[in-house]
Amino acid sequence: MTVVQELLRNGEYAEFEDVVLIESPFIEVTNNGDQKRCVFIGLTPSSLVFASEKNKRTPDPELWKFLPLHYVKVQLLPGESKQKCMQIEVPNGTTLKFQLNETLNADLVWDEWFDQLSTAQGKPGYLRYLNHVV
Repeated sequence: MTVVQELLRNGEYAEFEDVVLIESPFIEVTNNGDQKRCVFIGLTPSSLVFASEKNKRTPDPELWKFLPLHYVKVQLLPGESKQKCMQIEVPNGTTLKFQLNETLNADLVWDEWFDQLSTAQGKPGYLRYLNHVV
């Protein structure tokens, strides 16, 4: 089991019934590209779920954000470099940016994110043809 899945199955979230379709480690970055923190992002059929460590002294992760898919605009930005970025725009206009933090099979993991996001939003294949916007 992965970090988000484990947190959802234990404690106060045990009754959360959505299945985590895919989960990966990401690095939250600023618009300048500066790293803010390491996070785990899980995708369920209805939302993005975020977990990160509480603070430097207590490295145990905790869930800190749930974003329903129907309220956000998600863009997977392949870019020219090896950095694979997910950009999430929330209803208040704030944009969150995350860089995939996979070292093994990063291309396969990124392709899986494309497929799972398009399926979760009921748009199979949509990502591959419309500028990678979900």
